[in-house]
Amino acid sequence: MILDWLTLMIPLVFSPGPINIFASISGAQAGFRNSIPFLVSVNIVYIIYALITGFGVGELLATWPILLLLMKLGGGAFIIWQGIAMWRRKREADNDESFGFREGFILQALNPKVIIVLITMFSAFLQLEKSLLPQVLM
Repeated sequence: MILDWLTLMIPLVFSPGPINIFASISGAQAGFRNSIPFLVSVNIVYIIYALITGFGVGELLATWPILLLLMKLGGGAFIIWQGIAMWRRKREADNDESFGFREGFILQALNPKVIIVLITMFSAFLQLEKSLLPQVLM
């Protein structure tokens, strides 16, 4: 079971996406230590989404697919906004600005890949005949 899970999740988690790109930029500009708030917020959102997805957002999105479209559009708009902000920012020799907690939280919250990965994971491994709580928490 764990090998099946790893086979599915590793390509999904490590494929290029906005979080990987922004984490790389933040680390390159400001170093790992200054990027920790960004990384913490990204993981907080991921845990929240995992719990919500595990407890039923898949059914919600199946009922109202427009919600997924809105998430995609909102996420795309935020990424474009961040890209424009980065492009317009002055480049200084000692620029050590990193992305903070707020940017990480918003970027991950609007990242449609998170929901797609979680829905894929839960649809493949959730066993409806067993108790939902331990499966989702696991």
